[in-house]
Amino acid sequence: MRGWFFTHPAMRDKNIDDPRLTEVRHKLLRQKRFLYKLYEDWYTLMKQNLEKTDSRVIELGSGVGFLEKIITNVIKTDIFHHPFID
Repeated sequence: MRGWFFTHPAMRDKNIDDPRLTEVRHKLLRQKRFLYKLYEDWYTLMKQNLEKTDSRVIELGSGVGFLEKIITNVIKTDIFHHPFID
């Protein structure tokens, strides 16, 4: 019951292993400003701590993230294929 209370209505009654759930999360992340800002801050910290290089960066398990907006030489990967994954 507790898990249901903290679940966004768009994600209720969805199987956690369903690839379509990633697309729901993708939309929600872009709608929630505070969450989006947390991701943005985290990605900026990552960029600041990477060595300066022209080499590609591989993000494993990219999910709904938008690291490519902060680190332009990133290759995004995930277990499921989505339009926003390389």
